[in-house]
Amino acid sequence: MPLAPVHPLPSPKAVYGLCERFGDQSRLAALKRLVVEEPASEGRGRALGRGKSAAPGVIAGSLAPVDDPPPPSASAAPSAPSAPSEKKVHGPLVLVQPQNNDRTTKPDPKSADYKEASEALQNQLKAFTALDVTALPPVIQRTLAWMVAQKDAACKKNAAIAPSAEMGSELRLLRFLIGQKWDPYKASEEYLKVCNERKKLGVDSMRNQMVAENEAFFNGSSDSLQQIYFHSQAKRSAALMPRLWVDTREEGNYMLLRDKANHLVIAEYAPDFDKVSELGPDNYNATELAFNELQVLVLDTLSARDGILRMACRVQDTFGQENALGQSMMPNPFAGKGEKAFKATGAMMKMLYPTVVFKWFMVNIGPAVKGTVQTAIANFGGRSAYKMIVCGSDYAEQVLASIDASQLPEQLSGTLPKALFAKDV
Repeated sequence: MPLAPVHPLPSPKAVYGLCERFGDQSRLAALKRLVVEEPASEGRGRALGRGKSAAPGVIAGSLAPVDDPPPPSASAAPSAPSAPSEKKVHGPLVLVQPQNNDRTTKPDPKSADYKEASEALQNQLKAFTALDVTALPPVIQRTLAWMVAQKDAACKKNAAIAPSAEMGSELRLLRFLIGQKWDPYKASEEYLKVCNERKKLGVDSMRNQMVAENEAFFNGSSDSLQQIYFHSQAKRSAALMPRLWVDTREEGNYMLLRDKANHLVIAEYAPDFDKVSELGPDNYNATELAFNELQVLVLDTLSARDGILRMACRVQDTFGQENALGQSMMPNPFAGKGEKAFKATGAMMKMLYPTVVFKWFMVNIGPAVKGTVQTAIANFGGRSAYKMIVCGSDYAEQVLASIDASQLPEQLSGTLPKALFAKDV
């Protein structure tokens, strides 16, 4: 017997529409168990509002409890089982509602409704307010549906570029759409380019290992990771160029650091080109690729849990490395090996993983370098103009307005032990 909802949920017709998008109707029973019956068996079968009462990783309210569908006919082919090497990270996060799932009509970014919708969303991002990806304007939903169709058509022509579950999701497509300043044609082109690049780099194999070794987070409701090092040089890289985004005091229980809006917190130092050279350009590129893949998997999972576009709030300490920060943002024909590797890797990560930064505080920037940094930011255009925040040595009040001190190391006006963010000198 179905559970009676205590708040408005989609109709059975809407549910069947969703199931048709994710597979044949014989999957409805499994989806129903995930959203309704399993939470109920754990004493959580109350209203599935956003929060911990919902099934882990599923946007509550995206599926309504309905009667079981009729069994499939004997002639119906069974659903193909998922490949064991690629586990699903989370349940369906629905950005495109059935009534907007128009995959044939080309979007018109010059139309009045598209401009109005994209500008409204851009203003939300600019104001640092929560972006509910389950309630996007219809015209943006239709655009994402069209982008899905372009992806599917490309994969039909070349099955080798078929993306992982997360890379192929509407959420990841939205990140590309925002990253290309709401131009759906550029976004789709860039997305398919990245699908090809990921296959060349073998990113999906790394992704599968990350999911398998962090089962409690990706397929449960844990707020901590069990493993964060996925390259043989990852620990050495962390010692040379510390980056604090989880509490590393308890091995195997790496609690995520979060800002006051529940975005991921990442504390790091300004680039040290000598350290990049010491690690080696190839190792630096590989360890950065591993970190960024894990970071975005985490962000996508957090987004799936509450329906908000989750990103990272970065705090970068430039003390003693101000000139390097300025150099990293400007062309330099005389760049050494470390600087070249840093810039090449940075450009690749920006291409592979768009729309991951919520705010970026650059702190301890002195007057001599401040102008150079601000000029570089102005030249970047897009969201950089407001998400990159230049701060002097009096940054504490501004940063702590966004991030609680308990989520930052002592070096950055926080209360986490200095040892967690100490440089290996």
